[in-house]
Amino acid sequence: MISKKQLYELISFTVGAVLLVLGIGLFNMGADIAMTPMGTHVGAGLSRQKKLMMVVEKDIRDGVLHSLYKQMGMHKKAQGIVFSLPVTDVAGLVKLPDEDK
Repeated sequence: MISKKQLYELISFTVGAVLLVLGIGLFNMGADIAMTPMGTHVGAGLSRQKKLMMVVEKDIRDGVLHSLYKQMGMHKKAQGIVFSLPVTDVAGLVKLPDEDK
């Protein structure tokens, strides 16, 4: 027999799990909606250029790659390949002084 406390915990867990799945789904849908236009514009530009190198932060890398992947491919007009390499060292980059000072 299930006690009232166990029933309450089961209902709370179920509601929390459903809301978690709903929240993750909405987040992913929003990220896809936000990144798709960027991929469309970049993909159109890439079809005119033959080479492109982009340096993006690790936080947005997956979204950028996914957006480009949706617009490019060997079976599409842009015919491109998208890949990511880690950057461990850089040379020749300097921080510019602030213009406010």
